[in-house]
Amino acid sequence: MRNIQKRIAALTAASAMAFSFVGCGSADTTSDTDSSSGDAASTDSISITVWCSENAVDLTTTQLANYNTENGTNIAFTVEPVGEGEAATNMVTDVTAGADVFCFAQDQLARLVQAGALTAVSSSIADTITAENDAGAVAAATVNDTIYAFPLTSDNGYFVYYDKSVITDESVLEDQTALIEACKTAGKNISFELTDSGWYDAAYFFATGCVSDWETDTDGNFTNYVDTFCSDNGVIAAKGIAELVNSGVFVNSSSAADFSSGSAVVVSGTWEYDTAAGALGDNLACAKLWSFTVDGTSYQLGSYSGNKLIGVKPQTDATKAAYCQSVAQYLTGEKCQQERFDALAWGPSNLNVQATEAVQQNLALAALAEQNAYATPQGQYPNAWWDVSKAIGASIQALGTASPSDSDLQSILDAYQEGINAIMNPSFVGWVAVGDLVGASWDTTGGEGAEDVAGSGKYVISDGSGLVGTWEADIEIDSIDGDAGFRVVLYNDWSAGSYDDTGIGFSYLTEGSVGTEGNDNNVVLDAGTYHIILEVTEDSASLTVSAA
Repeated sequence: MRNIQKRIAALTAASAMAFSFVGCGSADTTSDTDSSSGDAASTDSISITVWCSENAVDLTTTQLANYNTENGTNIAFTVEPVGEGEAATNMVTDVTAGADVFCFAQDQLARLVQAGALTAVSSSIADTITAENDAGAVAAATVNDTIYAFPLTSDNGYFVYYDKSVITDESVLEDQTALIEACKTAGKNISFELTDSGWYDAAYFFATGCVSDWETDTDGNFTNYVDTFCSDNGVIAAKGIAELVNSGVFVNSSSAADFSSGSAVVVSGTWEYDTAAGALGDNLACAKLWSFTVDGTSYQLGSYSGNKLIGVKPQTDATKAAYCQSVAQYLTGEKCQQERFDALAWGPSNLNVQATEAVQQNLALAALAEQNAYATPQGQYPNAWWDVSKAIGASIQALGTASPSDSDLQSILDAYQEGINAIMNPSFVGWVAVGDLVGASWDTTGGEGAEDVAGSGKYVISDGSGLVGTWEADIEIDSIDGDAGFRVVLYNDWSAGSYDDTGIGFSYLTEGSVGTEGNDNNVVLDAGTYHIILEVTEDSASLTVSAA
C-alpha cells in the first residue's frame, strides 16, 4: 500500500470531521485532502479487534501481520472467531463492545447502518472499491448511494453438489421429478434446507416470478416493501416445494457432510466445497439448480446471489478510525482476496482475481456462476422477515403430501402475508423490556417473538395506547453474572423508536448501584423486583429505575 502515512493523515482529518455524523448512520461527505504535513501518528498505542469466520482466523492473522510489515506500522491486532451470521446481532446489541473491523453478510447492512454500527467509507476509498470490484458487490455495500462497507466476496449463493457415481445421467439434474425418482432408485437422499430457511425457500418463488423487495431510508430504516409470494404464482412455487419435501428422499440440510450419511445431492454454497471434496473425492461434481414442473410448465429454480462484507465501526479516535478503514481496505484488496481464494476457495469480488484461470476453473465457483444467471441479488431485509419466511417450508411439509390442495397452500401463504404485514404495520404499538436481565432474548422484538413478550404482559411497559406518555411497571431482574442487561424498545422494531433514537442508551449489569438512565448505564447489582418509570415526549425520553 503506497503512501500509507499520507493517506492515513488525510483519512484522519476526514474522520475527525465526520464523527458527529457517523454514529447516526449518516454518510461521511468529507473530502480526502491531506491536511497534515508530517508523518502519521505512531501506531504503538493502537489496538484493533477484527472479527471473522472461524476457518479464516489463521489466514486473517497472517494477513494483518503482513499489513504491519508492508506499511511499517506496529498495530496490535486481535482476531476473534465471530461468524458473518453472528457479527451483526452482536454489534447491534452492543456497538461499544463490538469489534473495530468485522465481517458480516450483506443482508445485515441496513440493520447495522440503522444501529449506528458502521462508519461510511471515505470518498477516495469508495472510488477504489467501485473500480476494483464487481457491480453487484458494490451495490451490496451501499445504502442510498453511500458505501458503508468493503466487499469481501461475491460467493454468497447456492447451487448443487452431487455424487456423479450415483447421478450418472446428468440430464436428471435438469428436472426435479426425474431427480427424485433417480434418488429413490439408488436409495439416496436430496439435501436442501427448505423447512427452516427463507433464504433457500425463495429459490422456488423466484422461479415463478415472485419478488420480495424492501426499501430503506438513508438511515437504514425499512419504509416500504413489494412482496408477491402470496399470489397465484406463489401457490405454484409452493407446489414445487411440496413435491420435494414430501417425496420420501428429502433431508432438510445444507451440509455436505450428508454425502457420508446417504445423500447423493446437496444444495449449498462454496463454504461446503472442502467437505464435499473430502467426502466424494473424484466423484464430486457441481451444477446449477434444477427445474420443477407444475401443470405442464417448467420453472427454473432461482436463488439469491450475495456477498460477504467487512465493516468498520465508528471510533472516538480519528487516527485509529483512519487505520481501521485502511486495514479493511487491505483485507479486501486484490492480494488478500487472492490469498483467501487459494487457502479457502472463497469466491472473490475483486475483478482481477475473478479473471484468474484458477477461479474460472473452480468447480463450485463455475456452478455458482451458472446459477447466478437465474439469481436475484440479495437486498436488505428486516431481521423479522427471515423468521416469517422460514415457516413456509415447514408448514408445507406438515401437510404430509407431495400434492396438496391449492386452498391448503394458499392458507400457508396467507399466514406468511399476515406475518410480513405485521413487520411494517404492527397490531401492538408499545414499549417492552428485552434482554438477559429480564429473561427475554435480545432478538425478541419483531414478528411472533415480540407478540409473545407483549402478550405475556410481564415485560410490557406501555399498553399499546401510544408511543408518547408516562408509564410505570415492575420488572423482575434475574441473577446473571458478567455483562448482561436489558433495554426498553418498541415491540415491533429493534432500532426504530428505540431508546438510542431518543437519546437514551443501553442499560447493563455493571458494578455500582441503581440509577437513572441517561448517557450513563443503569446499574443493577442484585436479583429482585425493580420499578420502572418511563416518560416519553415528542422530543425526549427518560427512564428511571428504582428498587420496588
